[in-house]
Amino acid sequence: MVGLIRSAGRLADAQLGGFAVIGGVAVTARLGRAHRATADIDTVVDDDSPPDALDVLRHLDGAVSDDARAHRVYLDGTKVEVIGTGAVTEPDLDGLDDRQILFVAGHRWALETATPVTLTGDGAVRATVPVARVGALVAMKLHAIQDRRVGGGLDKRASDAWDIYRLLTDLDVGVAAGELRSTMAPLRRVVAAAATEILVERPGRTVGWLRSGDAEMASVRADDLIAVGTDLVARLEPSGPGGPRTIDG
Repeated sequence: MVGLIRSAGRLADAQLGGFAVIGGVAVTARLGRAHRATADIDTVVDDDSPPDALDVLRHLDGAVSDDARAHRVYLDGTKVEVIGTGAVTEPDLDGLDDRQILFVAGHRWALETATPVTLTGDGAVRATVPVARVGALVAMKLHAIQDRRVGGGLDKRASDAWDIYRLLTDLDVGVAAGELRSTMAPLRRVVAAAATEILVERPGRTVGWLRSGDAEMASVRADDLIAVGTDLVARLEPSGPGGPRTIDG
């Protein structure tokens, strides 16, 4: 994690404008302990206001652009993936399918609700950066696990499923549900639909992905996924535990 934290610190010092750390580093930060191996930093940035984050990163000392991936920069050997996002309102989502809504609204919400977290490693290595909150991480991971390319994503799907499961169980499902209840209705709806498919209706497929990971991932059973998925979906219903008691419109 030391190299990742140093690179995260460079992001914080680079005057990128609005940005947030997402992905595996963010999951580890929110869990507050080592979770799984990760070798890169995923970020979401604000494309609505200057400066251009990728342009800033490419001009940092030690930065190397990836000619094959326009959204990727290496900082001192650490891969940084950059996802741009703009302001999103509910009408903007009209005509998009569920996966597109998860991606567009989930990443924007992650940026807008990120809070500062101090990452530490080997004592002296520290960096304070905005990190996506639990509900946004669950939303983005539910998109990622469905959007991996066939034939190249079993291990990635394993880590996605493991991230979702740990965020919902280690921190209590109520944390993610409470945050998700504050977001726009279309995003809540597609999160509930994706969680139903991934965790409740097709848990055997998800367990199969987890078994392609390590032994700890493979220890998760279908019943475990069904239980946590059912709890999350129930809490996202308007009349669910802690939810509002009326339905708008």
